[in-house]
Amino acid sequence: MNSGKTSIIKHRPLTFVSLRGNGRSSRSSAKHTFIISYGNDRFLVDPGNINGESSLPRIDNLKAVIITHAHFDHFGNLLEVLKQCPTITAYCTRPTKQLITQVFSRRLPYRDHSQLHQLMERVVALKYRQRQELTREVTVSLNHAGHMLGSAACIFDCPDGKILVTGDFSPQPRGVLTPFAVPDYEYRAIISDGSFVGMERPDYPAERNSLLHRVQSTLESGHNMLVPVDALGLAQEFILYLAGQMEAGKLRKSPIFCVDFLKDPNDARQSFMDLSTRNLILSHVDFFSELYVGFREQFGNRRNALRNYFGSLIPLGADFDPTFLQGAIFMMPTQHFKYQTLFGFHAKKFARQIIAENGILLLNKQHFHKVMLRRLSLQSEYRSAVLAPPSADHPYADDIINTVRAATPNVTILVHGRRSDLTRVAAASKNNKVLAPGINEEVPL
Repeated sequence: MNSGKTSIIKHRPLTFVSLRGNGRSSRSSAKHTFIISYGNDRFLVDPGNINGESSLPRIDNLKAVIITHAHFDHFGNLLEVLKQCPTITAYCTRPTKQLITQVFSRRLPYRDHSQLHQLMERVVALKYRQRQELTREVTVSLNHAGHMLGSAACIFDCPDGKILVTGDFSPQPRGVLTPFAVPDYEYRAIISDGSFVGMERPDYPAERNSLLHRVQSTLESGHNMLVPVDALGLAQEFILYLAGQMEAGKLRKSPIFCVDFLKDPNDARQSFMDLSTRNLILSHVDFFSELYVGFREQFGNRRNALRNYFGSLIPLGADFDPTFLQGAIFMMPTQHFKYQTLFGFHAKKFARQIIAENGILLLNKQHFHKVMLRRLSLQSEYRSAVLAPPSADHPYADDIINTVRAATPNVTILVHGRRSDLTRVAAASKNNKVLAPGINEEVPL
């Protein structure tokens, strides 16, 4: 007798193929796109792109797209995929969706923003640990990855087992993000990033404490701190960490000026907003053009309150003096440094003055130092004023080994894994089936 229900078919082919992963010998750094297939159904993970990279091939039977986090090399081809496949849906966390929207809004011409928002309506924001049905047989859930605000590890669940896709992850506690931990299940396969397997892990606590000491001495001396914020992740995280240190009484309370996209899209939003009435001044649209709007949101029209908070009103425009506020933290998009004036404001002059007066220029990557010094027309003697926040946001060898030990999968796939690293991971994790497939090499899971 037929009950009207269709039975679930087990033992269907379950495979992995990397579209932009491992080359024959290189440790590629910006190619993360791969497909998980269950039977005829395909699921695309992290449709990334970098400048000048070719488009993705058309993917037949694509059922859904999953995005682990909001770095362009993990989502850069998202709009193209959504255009090619008008019936599919993409999934990520709410902070990731907001950050992706902000990045595309800044990259695309204004005339394309209407289409952008239409396409982004097909990106569904999931809560952590929320179970989402992708097909009748496959579900996905997202878990904290500890890589950046909104980052997620994904668990695909089908009748033939669970697959853990770690994405970029970090199990190291850093004071703001929830660290990655392996959810307690039995796994058929793990797919992880092996880019940092052969590299030495930085001493994050020591780096953080050293930088915190430098920031504290700078603010207490009445000097200002400037944070360029083009790249996403560490800049927001470190500002949240500084704000938490202020609230805990471990750092001098100082106003923090930041752009709109740092205000909303973060999974630590509540703690961020709780601090805003004391020491965070959040501009509404743009750092300088709408700075006073941000003041009015906090204080209304109470000019006396503004005077009491700052001593007097901050003048805007070309005559703005960064020394007017002493011991403040400013966050400015790096593209502002390309122009002598922006909204009537001398952005380069502002940045140069902060550094020349023993302030700090905080960058999120070491290799941006020379670029920013060149944009600011500063000589090499200012290099010592340029700092980078500590970085512990990727998995190193021990992290992957511990993950494999905890999950005990049948097979482990390392995207970007070098052949020379596989033996080490396999031996240490006591899991002999550790693979680093080449591009377009289909591997059974």
